Amino acid sequence: MPKPLLLLITLFVCAGGGFALGEISKMSASQRDKGTTEEAQNVVFAAGQFVVPLFEGGKVPFFLLAEINIGVETYDEVSLLSNNRPHVRATVLETLFELERRGDIKPGTVKPEVIKKAIKEDLEATFDLEGVSDVLVNRLLIQETGGRRQTG
Repeated sequence: MPKPLLLLITLFVCAGGGFALGEISKMSASQRDKGTTEEAQNVVFAAGQFVVPLFEGGKVPFFLLAEINIGVETYDEVSLLSNNRPHVRATVLETLFELERRGDIKPGTVKPEVIKKAIKEDLEATFDLEGVSDVLVNRLLIQETGGRRQTG
């Protein structure tokens, strides 16, 4: 195939692709601007499961296992959280580690209200959300690692 013809075909393919991409971007932007028209109450974003080591004297005798869901007011907020899932998970994990460091998460002294409040505040601050209606702690347990020695 001659070079000029090949260049002409490549030019048309690239121009067509660029035009289509521009139209899709405009359509996506207009959909984002419109938002959702549905009124939603208690829309839930599943943040997932988290494992946090609980330190005691430089050792890790326990792990905290938690499953966290985030209740928000609109589907747009769920979309925002979904599009930033790694950052949401990092925020929740950092909050749990901070609570462990402060001593708010220890065997026998785990208070779900404290965990829920801290995660809610951190998510609202990090993502500039005002619509976090609730933090749902579906599973919260402390598991022994088996590394503790029994005395007595």
